[in-house]
Amino acid sequence: MTRPRSSGGRERWRLPILLHPDELEVRTWAQLVRTTVRLERRLEQALEVHGLSIAQFDILATLGLEQGITQQELAERLLVTKGNICGMIDRMEGNGWVERRPDCADRRINRLFLTRRGKHRLAQAMPSQQAMAQQILGALTPSELQTLHQLLGRLDAQAAD
Repeated sequence: MTRPRSSGGRERWRLPILLHPDELEVRTWAQLVRTTVRLERRLEQALEVHGLSIAQFDILATLGLEQGITQQELAERLLVTKGNICGMIDRMEGNGWVERRPDCADRRINRLFLTRRGKHRLAQAMPSQQAMAQQILGALTPSELQTLHQLLGRLDAQAAD
């Protein structure tokens, strides 16, 4: 049986430390999913102020780091299909945030670039995203953060197989 812990006048039940590997895996998986959902909600709320969705922010941020990538390369980096990216880029191009330029060597390929408006939109949204990351990840020591980064990298590689 677990003991309640006090949380500002309310009692919350704390899960016991689990020793059985199968149960630990399932509970860890559930916690990872729960944490991801919470982080996505926080991110959506923060981006809403700037008139951006998470997908739009991801595209702006990726192009902010790597100007001139193709739609296929962008889709691969964001783990979505080229068809999903095409529609998003159409809308973002309509907003004046992104532009397609034909590749010099292969005119069938478009290269993606942020426009001045896209760079401005990214510059407005980025500080709040960085502040949120620092506030949430500030719960960890630098050593714990390094370990988390390495562990998430291993999980990402395993999930990619």
